[in-house]
Amino acid sequence: MGVTADTQVQPRTTFNYRILVDGLNAGLAHSVQIPEKEIAKFTHASGGQNYDTSHPGKIKWGDLVIEKAMPNEESDPWAAAWMQEARGIDGTGNPLASRRIVTIEHLADDGDTVIDSWSHNGCWVMKIAYSKNDAGQEAEKMVETVTISVDSADERG
Repeated sequence: MGVTADTQVQPRTTFNYRILVDGLNAGLAHSVQIPEKEIAKFTHASGGQNYDTSHPGKIKWGDLVIEKAMPNEESDPWAAAWMQEARGIDGTGNPLASRRIVTIEHLADDGDTVIDSWSHNGCWVMKIAYSKNDAGQEAEKMVETVTISVDSADERG
């Protein structure tokens, strides 16, 4: 029994995540990887101890990875442009990247009801990967992956 055209899943047509940049709609995404939270560990031995005592240290957040991102008809042009622009530093060492609040909303099948959300602070786009060149594609390329650096996050929005 094989998969027929009627039962085949078309994952690129399912965009269940809305991306908000400073509260403005930047578009939709097919999938997201929410940043991991890691707490550093530091150890020390107090006078005369022959074992280390460990304590929690600083919190470090991983990167936010958004896959198959695309603007939609409700997207704000500024927010959509911010998502597609990785910026480094200028000639004097000043950062060109502007830090923003990026919120990811997981949408229900109706495309409007928010199931869950995650808010990320101090975000800047650090890497963009576009779709590969293919003769069968439209002239405009889709952003395949956007990797965003995150300073901190609200664990549940």
